Amino acid sequence: MKKKKNLLSIVYSILLLFFFSIHNAFAATIKKEVEVVTPDNFIIKATVCYPKVKQEEKFPTVVLLHSFGYNSNRWVGIQDKLIEAGYAWVAIDLRGHGKSTQNTEFKKISWLNLKQKAFLKYPTDVALVLKDIAATYKKISLNNWAIIGGDIGGNTGVLAAQQMPQRPAAIVLVSPNTSFKGLYIPVTVTELGNTAFLCVASENDNGALQAEQTLRKFAQADFENLNIARNGSGMMLINQNPELSDMIIKWLDKYLKPTQMQQ
Repeated sequence: MKKKKNLLSIVYSILLLFFFSIHNAFAATIKKEVEVVTPDNFIIKATVCYPKVKQEEKFPTVVLLHSFGYNSNRWVGIQDKLIEAGYAWVAIDLRGHGKSTQNTEFKKISWLNLKQKAFLKYPTDVALVLKDIAATYKKISLNNWAIIGGDIGGNTGVLAAQQMPQRPAAIVLVSPNTSFKGLYIPVTVTELGNTAFLCVASENDNGALQAEQTLRKFAQADFENLNIARNGSGMMLINQNPELSDMIIKWLDKYLKPTQMQQ
C-alpha cells in the first residue's frame, strides 16, 4: 500500500512539473513596440507580442482593435490567454487614442477633437501598421490571422482587411455596428468572401443585435453570434465577462492553423 502511495505521489509530481513547464513556456513572451508614420504625418503606435519559444513556423496572429474612446491596454485579459493558446497578438492604438495621439510635429490630437474625415482614415492606418509588421517581424503571420474589434475597432478591422494581401481567416465583432463614424461595412463583409465572422453582444444591446441580423445577410462564409444576458458593450463587455475570452479563442481555433511549439 505504501509503495502504491509513493508511486502515485511520483506520478503527481511529474504531472505538476509538466504543467508548469508548459505554462512557463507560454508565460515568457517577446514584446515589441511599433511606430508607423501615415502619409499625413500622424504617428500610429502598436504592440507586437508572441510566445518566447523556439519554432521555425510563424505564429498565427490575432489583431486587436479597441473600442471608441479606449485604448489597446484594455485588452490585457484576452492578450494573456492568446499567448497561452499559442497565438501572437498585435494591439493597435487607433488614431487619437492611447499612444497614437501625436503627429510628426509633436502636436497632440485626441479622438475627442477628430473630424469625421479623420475617422475614415482608420482602416488605412491599420493596414499600414500591419504591412510594416509583416515585413519586419519574422514570427508574425499575416497569412494565418484574425481580427478582434470592439465597435469602431471592428468596423476598422473589416475595412482594413480589404486592403491586406491576404484576407483574415476570421473576424470577431464585439458590439457590432453596420456603420460607425462613417465606417460602413456590410458591402465589405460580402467582399471578404471566405472570412468567417463571430458577433459578440449583450442581449440588451438592441443596436448590436440588429446589426448582427443585417451583417448575417451580407456574409459569404460562416457567421455565428454569441449573445450573453449581461450589460456592457465593446471591449469592456469582454473585460467584464472573462469567460468570453475563452469562448472567442475556442471559436478562433476552428479557423487559424496551429503551429507545433518547441521549448
